[in-house]
Amino acid sequence: MRLKIINVLMILCLVTCLTGCGAVKTEYVYQCNIPASLTQPNNEPHIDKRITWGQCPVLYTELLNELRQCNADKRAIREISGK
Repeated sequence: MRLKIINVLMILCLVTCLTGCGAVKTEYVYQCNIPASLTQPNNEPHIDKRITWGQCPVLYTELLNELRQCNADKRAIREISGK
């Protein structure tokens, strides 16, 4: 009788240990060395509240250049991370 009680207690102990594994969540963390220069904020051109039509082409060019630089940084990050 005593042996049966010990066996039952051991089985209950093992079952409680196994049920704890169901709550474990595996998270994969990919480590890659991304240069700090790729994650720095891009420069925002200064936009005056009173912009004239003559300033629009210059502002457009500055914004387009910053957008291209941002896309180049993202492309470089994707190449480094392998995605």
